[in-house]
Parts: sequence; structure tokens; C-alpha cells
Amino acid sequence: MKRSFSALLRYLLLTAVMGQAGLYAQTDLDRIREAIARSGAKWTAGDTRVSRLSPEERLRMLGTRSFEGRLGKAAQLVLPSAGTLPDSLDWRDNDGSWVTPVRNQEDCGSCWAFSATAQVESWYKIHTGDAGSDIDLSEQFILSCANVGSCAGGNPGEALSYYRRYGVPPESYFPYQGSDGIACSEAAEGWENEVVTIPGWGFVTKEEGLVDNIKNALMYHPVSASYDVYSDFSYYTGGVYEYVWGTYQAGHAVLIVGWNDADSCWICKNSWGNWWGENGYFRIKWGQCGIDSDVMFIYDGVTGGNSIELSESSVSVELQQGEQLRKTITITNPNAAVFEYSAIDLQSAFHPDQFNAWEGYSIWCGDPEIGGYGNHWLQYLDLPELDLSGTSAPVFSLKALWNIEDPGGTDPPWDGWDGWNVWVSTDGGAHFSVAQPAAPAYTCSSLWSFGEADQGWDMGPGIPGWAGKNGGWEDVLFDLSSRRSDRVVIRIAFASDMGFCSEDDPSFNGLFLDNIVVRDGASVLFEQYGDSIRDFTLSVEGGGAVSWLEIENAAGRVAAGAPNDIYLNISAAGVTPGTYAGFVHFMTNDTLSGTRNLPVVLNVNEGNRVEDTAPSGAPKEWCLGHAYPNPFNSSTVIPYSVPGQAQVSLAVFDLRGRIVTTLFQGVRAAGSYTAEWNGRTAGGQPAGSGLYLIRLQSAGTVLTRKVTMIK
Repeated sequence: MKRSFSALLRYLLLTAVMGQAGLYAQTDLDRIREAIARSGAKWTAGDTRVSRLSPEERLRMLGTRSFEGRLGKAAQLVLPSAGTLPDSLDWRDNDGSWVTPVRNQEDCGSCWAFSATAQVESWYKIHTGDAGSDIDLSEQFILSCANVGSCAGGNPGEALSYYRRYGVPPESYFPYQGSDGIACSEAAEGWENEVVTIPGWGFVTKEEGLVDNIKNALMYHPVSASYDVYSDFSYYTGGVYEYVWGTYQAGHAVLIVGWNDADSCWICKNSWGNWWGENGYFRIKWGQCGIDSDVMFIYDGVTGGNSIELSESSVSVELQQGEQLRKTITITNPNAAVFEYSAIDLQSAFHPDQFNAWEGYSIWCGDPEIGGYGNHWLQYLDLPELDLSGTSAPVFSLKALWNIEDPGGTDPPWDGWDGWNVWVSTDGGAHFSVAQPAAPAYTCSSLWSFGEADQGWDMGPGIPGWAGKNGGWEDVLFDLSSRRSDRVVIRIAFASDMGFCSEDDPSFNGLFLDNIVVRDGASVLFEQYGDSIRDFTLSVEGGGAVSWLEIENAAGRVAAGAPNDIYLNISAAGVTPGTYAGFVHFMTNDTLSGTRNLPVVLNVNEGNRVEDTAPSGAPKEWCLGHAYPNPFNSSTVIPYSVPGQAQVSLAVFDLRGRIVTTLFQGVRAAGSYTAEWNGRTAGGQPAGSGLYLIRLQSAGTVLTRKVTMIK
């Protein structure tokens, strides 16, 4: 059939455009090959099914988010030495194959779920001693049911935490569909009886990528790792990859299954199908693209179920400004097996405070340092588990005052920004749903902060709550008659998005709670009047680490029946007067209660101390403040203090310990200073996106802070 002239013209134009697009793609490939040859790298680049995708499609196959920003600092596990390490190890051929087949995450940034699941599957095969096991666990279940990530991104650690708490069923109960829009209810009936759980997990490396630590962990089983992907990686066809060309794209998570000393490389299982790379695998040089940092490891064994024993149930400290305290906490292992733990310090916004209190003290969800709440918080205050199965008319009541961002200006389906609400679980905290108040009604039906995927907490639309300012203390009431069970947990939740907070408008000073009571008629089942948080369980998804608390000996192994000490270094240096709350979160290999929170409350009083020899108004000690903004795009400001005249160096380092640039080098008099880093190297070249270390150094003093650059 003949084409019309106009149809023929369109065909010729389309052919020309497609040919031009192919030319551009080939040009990129030529540049990569030239860069490989120029750098002496030992890998090959070619046209792959990933490189043929559009830039937007490639990005959708990535999606690892930082664990640090969501769950605070995590300590590094101290594993027993495996002895002499071999020159190479590959779990695909180690007296059998202990690695499950390569999967395909498709057009969804769920690499984080595949990395975690691949580790669990290998751990299970090795732990049971069954190399022939055809275990295949459901990544779709994590996407649809875990509420810890989406196709827009997540973190293997959050998926591993879900494996530990609830477990994940086999693939047959919820086949992978490459979408986070599939409801959890689509899982086949009976999945609850087939879940696989893990005893716990921890980090074997943190910022410093210690190769031998990773090797030592690999002697037990494969491990999860994340790294920075650059443009050239899509063209990988074989060899030992190292970055040679292109711009930063996003984070990606994989499984390290072995190593080879001869090539100084890790052997990694990807989740892009077996048609990519070396039959779905790739090798990457040690230290490349952050692959050695924040490597995650499932505990090798379990304790048998007895809970961790701590010498303190809570810690409360009162200091004057500038004072410091070192508190010893003894961990005792009551089990017959070795106990493994990793401790993280996390900032809790919920704390007793006199600010805006109903009377005396009330519980404030806010940070005294900023006078309210920060961006991207998700803070939980859980009441203890209650038995309401025999009640006739259970109710939950409290007094509340809130000054939160005004809900106006949102677009459907959203009708509010930041806000708070109440959730209830009837199965001991395994699953929560939002409770509807009897009075007053929620002011919003769909809060952006809880639901939006990129700027909020990715729970989807339809999460109601209170927003704006309620104008004063008022009574809040919930009828729990429809939630009666023997394992009820009530959760008060506060969420903020990334865009606007108290630092932008000081009148948004957060949420205040008092007179928290659960009763059945005249019978009081729980009560708390704002002067303590000891009765509650605190948890956070956002809010970061505690600036005034550092943990020594924060990870390790404890022999059966033996004690072990950790040390809490609590400092009121540079802290304004007020009450601060945080907790030490223990991740353990205890099968019954693998996590444990130790509340830590700091009360800071205004200093009234004898001046030392520093000049009037001069800082009393060395201090390296938090960079702001952090993360940053174009530049960030670093505050620091010098207590007396000294030779000072302030420099930026990458995670391998290499200096990037020096911000100041010379003599400083006593005083407070700031330095600005413009994101460039000493040679003036733009530094890549990622995590960097700011180091303040003088004779006998080394202080370090982390800063993240995002482009």
C-alpha cells in the first residue's frame, strides 16, 4: 500500500530522529570506552538493555535511600575473626550454590527490597545447611505490606527490620508485579503461616569501608550493600567495574556474594535480570562508589529468646551548660548462646517539658533547640500494650494543644501538610490503622506529610489528622469499643514533610499532650500526666541522631551469662537550657524481643560556673557544629569553636579518608567561626554527590561531622 506524501515525510523525519538518538547513545558509549582505556580500568562497556532505556527509565531502576537520615547513627558490629581469610570466595560455588537465582525488579526502584531478600534467602540456605533449597521470598509483599519504602526508593536495612519483626512469605503468596500500588490484601490467604523471619541484623562497616570486615562477614553468608551509580554503569558488560565517566544518578542496592584478591573486587548479584552484566552479576573494585560503606549483615545465630538485660531501665541526667557526664550501662546476656547487639542513638521529639505545659509538665513533641519541629519528622509515642478484651466501654482521652503548619494551599487528594493523629493496633503492634476520634473531628482527611511519596512518608493518600493551630488546650476523646482485644497498642503519631517547619515560622512550636488516660467506665487502665515518658515506647523514622549523646562500645558480642559495658557520653556543651529526650535503640539477635529502647532524658540548666582562663565570652571547649544546610546542593556552612589560640585545620575528606579540600589552615584565636564549603575539590572541580566528612583538627583534638551533597 502506498504511503501519502505527508505520511512518508513523517516517517522520514521519525527515522532521522531515531538515527540521531542512536548517534548520541553511541557517542556516550564511545566516550565510556575511551575513558576506560585512558584510566586503565579492567571492564568492558557495550550496548545493554539498561543503556537502551531513557534516562527517566534508568532512574526508575535505582532507589536506595540513606538509612542514616531516617533512623539515626548505627554502630558497627564486631564479628569474631574467621581466622585466615582465603584469596577468594564465591557463594555460588562453595561446596554447592548458596545463592538464589537472579531476579528482575523491572521498572520499579525496589532494589532495596531485592537486596534484603536476596540476603535472607542465602542466609536461610546456609543457616539450614540446605544448598538445594528453592526458597523464593516475596519482594512484592515488602512493597505492598511493609510500609518502609516504595518504587521511589527504600533501604535494605528497613526491609531487614521488617523481616525481623514480622517475616515475609514465599513468592507464591504474592508474586512480584513491579508496582507499589498493589494492596496488601492481594496476598493469598494463609501467608501468615509461611513467613520467614531473621534473628536481627547490623552493620559490619559504616563510613569507613573496611575490606577485611566485609570479608569476615562474607565467611558467614552474603551481605547487602548500597553504592552510588553513575552514567557509565548502565553500559557494563563484564570485568571489574570502576567509575570512569558520567554523572551521579542515584543509589542502588545489591548483594555481595564473594570477593577475589587478585582483582581487588567484590562479586555482586544484581536485580536487573540475568541478561545484564555477567549473567546478572557484576564485579566492582574495592572502595568504588561507596560499595564498602554501610554493609548490612544478618546475625548468624539466635539467643533462644531471653530478653536483653540492662542495668538501667531509663537514664535521666541533669547538667549545667558546658558540663559533661559519662554513664555506664551494663548489658548482661542471660542466654546460653552468644548475644549480638548494635546500639543506635536516636532523637525523640516527645519529652516532658514545662514549655506551654497544661500544668507543671506536659509531653512536648518538639525540639527545644529550634523551639518546635523540624523537617521530615515521623515520631511515634506508643502506650504500653493493654488487654481490653473484657472491657465494656473502653475510651482513650487526653488533653492536646497544637501549633502546626496551616493546611491551606494543598492540591487534591491532599488537604493538609504537617499534622498528627492516633493509630491503634489490636495485635500487639504488628499492624496499625488510624483511629477516628469521637471529638474533636480531624481537621484534614489526607495529610501530605504522612502520605506523599517523595516529600512525605509514603503511606499514600487518605491518612487523616489534625493540622494548623487549635487555639488552646482541648479534650480529645476516642471510643475504643470496636478495637477490643487482649493486645491493644495506642500510638500517637506526628509527621512533617521536607518543605516547611518551625525553623521557617517560630509560631509552629509543635504538639503538646497531657492527662493521657485509658479507662473503662470508672476503671482506669492507664494514666500518665505529662511528667515522664518512661511508660511509653518511643520510635522514630525521621528526626536523626542525638547531638548531645555519643555511645562507646556500641556494638559487639556478649558470651553466655557474661556482662558487657557500653558508655553514654552526655554533653551539655553548646546546648541551650531545656529538657531533651532521646533513646538508645538496641538491635539484637534475640528471637522474642530483638529490639529494646533505653530512654535518655537530659535536663540542661543555665550555667553558673567559674570562668576558666579563656577570654570573656570565648568558647570553653572545642566544638564542630552541624553543617547547614545538610544535605546541601551548592554550598554549606560549618560552624566551629576554638577555646584558645591554636594551630587549626578544617578540611573535607571522602569516605576513603582522602582529602577533598582544606577550608582553613592556620592559627586561630579563641572564638567561634564559620567556614563555607562550595562543594568543590581543592583543584576547583565539582565533587560528586555523596557523603563527606568535615574534620576539625588541632594538637590533641580531632572532631568530625558528616555532610551530604546532593546534585
